[in-house]
Amino acid sequence: MKWDNFFYINSLGYSLGQYSYNGTWGGFAGYKLNNFTFETGFYGYYTALPDIYINYDTGEPFKGMGVSGSSSMDSWVIPFSFGYDIPFGNDHFFVKPEMTFLIYKGRDGNTGKIGGWGTGGDIPDFSWDTPIDDIELSPGTTLGFTYRQSNVNTGLGLGVSLGWRIKKRADIYFKGTYNTTFTPILYDVIAHQLNNNERISATNTFSGSSFGLQIGFRFYLKGNKE
Repeated sequence: MKWDNFFYINSLGYSLGQYSYNGTWGGFAGYKLNNFTFETGFYGYYTALPDIYINYDTGEPFKGMGVSGSSSMDSWVIPFSFGYDIPFGNDHFFVKPEMTFLIYKGRDGNTGKIGGWGTGGDIPDFSWDTPIDDIELSPGTTLGFTYRQSNVNTGLGLGVSLGWRIKKRADIYFKGTYNTTFTPILYDVIAHQLNNNERISATNTFSGSSFGLQIGFRFYLKGNKE
């Protein structure tokens, strides 16, 4: 499970950071030489956009409870992790710090405009290709278009694992991670129509910054030498 960090800012200068909760799943294989480890694998990475709410009188945003998403926002992730295994407690437990190079691949292979959403009331029909600034909105409504900047992104991750080693043949562990990418993965272009009929613009960006918590199981095909 993970928390993706989104950053919202609008043309009135109001900003808001918020997290959306989602998950990852997958598996990995690796090699251990003495205390050094190398691992790579394949993970499904799911992303959802946090709902944005604003005060339509002042333009100030506030956090909501909902999220929305589609498969076009999701990614496949290939990690290349390097770690150092530190056993303790008579080798029954271990701590392992890791550094990871990450490759994110868009699940559907789509880039550019990949989705749209609206809140606050009815939005008249419009062409998908119509620029957002040319779409008429009623006061008290919001329209957003979601874009994926690139089909492939790269990034770095830092993590630490704490686990229980079973007869030097298997590990059960908890792992915390922080990941970020070199370029944004997703962003929203947003138009808010305030109650005084003023229109303001905004963006909501996911730059790959996320916190993760993993419960994992690892099995050694060959036991460590005594």
